[in-house]
Amino acid sequence: MQSDNMADDFVGVKIGDVNGTVIANSLQSVDDRTAATMLFDVEDRTVKAGEVFTLNFKGAERVQGYQFTMNMNGLEVQDIIPGTDMKLDNFAV
Repeated sequence: MQSDNMADDFVGVKIGDVNGTVIANSLQSVDDRTAATMLFDVEDRTVKAGEVFTLNFKGAERVQGYQFTMNMNGLEVQDIIPGTDMKLDNFAV
């Protein structure tokens, strides 16, 4: 927002703090976190209708954190098993 919008009915909420830089109630600008591409090593395979399978994501490099959306047309997530130094709370479906 670039101007005073006090008459608007809006509440902004920051969810999470990946790199520990949050300063509550400040007017700091956000970090540009889209400067690079995160690559994952994933097995490319055919999936049959009704098949239950495991898909392992392994980052090509080590990073502080990442956020992405995965479109899973026709697939359903049944379970998430966090990797090393991760918790189930780090994921949302």
